[in-house]
Amino acid sequence: MKVYKALVVAGLCVSMAAGLVGCGNNTLDGSKTVATVGEKTITLGEANFLLRYQQAETEYYYESMLGEGFYNMDLMGNGSTYGETVKGDVITQLQEYCILEDKAADYGVALSEEDAAKITEVATAFLAANSEETKAQMTADQATVERVLSLMTIGMRTANAVAAEADVTVTDEEAAQKGFSYVSISKGSGDEALSDDEIQAAKNQLAAVAASVASGNTMDAAAVEQGLSAYSGNFGQDGAGYDATMIEALNAATEGELTDVIETETTLYLAQLTSEFDEEATASKKESLLQTKQSEYYNEVINGWKESYPLTIEDAVWADVKFNNSYELVTVE
Repeated sequence: MKVYKALVVAGLCVSMAAGLVGCGNNTLDGSKTVATVGEKTITLGEANFLLRYQQAETEYYYESMLGEGFYNMDLMGNGSTYGETVKGDVITQLQEYCILEDKAADYGVALSEEDAAKITEVATAFLAANSEETKAQMTADQATVERVLSLMTIGMRTANAVAAEADVTVTDEEAAQKGFSYVSISKGSGDEALSDDEIQAAKNQLAAVAASVASGNTMDAAAVEQGLSAYSGNFGQDGAGYDATMIEALNAATEGELTDVIETETTLYLAQLTSEFDEEATASKKESLLQTKQSEYYNEVINGWKESYPLTIEDAVWADVKFNNSYELVTVE
């Protein structure tokens, strides 16, 4: 199940920042139909509003890393701009929400009078907090904002209900996690590659860490003695995310035991198995695996439903939405 970031208030599945600052002069006719999902209509105003709100969140977090104009860049190297990818995701998101709204009654999901009142309250506050220019750029009026918030709320609740009906389980064995600590030293590369003598010196450092741990010190303290840093983690059956040679050595160790100094093509390691069965990490992994299986079930269900709810996109209308405006999340007192 995709988890869509966005629009949540207390008691609902949707929230909104209080205010935005928008720069640009692009305005749209929000009453136009941008897509149909079965017999349901999505207006350009609804699609653009959701897109712009998510744009504001994305720019808030990522513009400092990627620079201005990243929506017009081919970040994925697939021939499409990031903006085109995001636009496609928003239409898919709204398609799924429309389907989920149609299926809501089958799962006992409905918006209460309290929900409706809260949505109206949030939409009203959002509109009051933003300038006429920003609202025009976002095609944000009372009906549009309330419609998007309602779609998201009932859609997310129905999606959760669908996922919850999945007949899936995760065993302790499947989720089992071991705990470990390790110290690593990179062998470098190119002009920065360690010489044979430097590699031997690094091995001696790790051997000194091992001797210190054997004398009763923690891996952290022993590493600091050698000017190094120790790290800790957990791994399961596949050891994903860690060097396979180190995981193999840890799997052969007993709790508390140190590995030998391990040398790979790029790195030197010394590791210690701190727990043969980490209960807390296993419980967390079990929940993660359960959510993954529920998501897979949800995706099967929603994709099956999509066959009965054909999506038609008015490309010429959607093409009018461009990334020539910039938005900034602001705090409103």
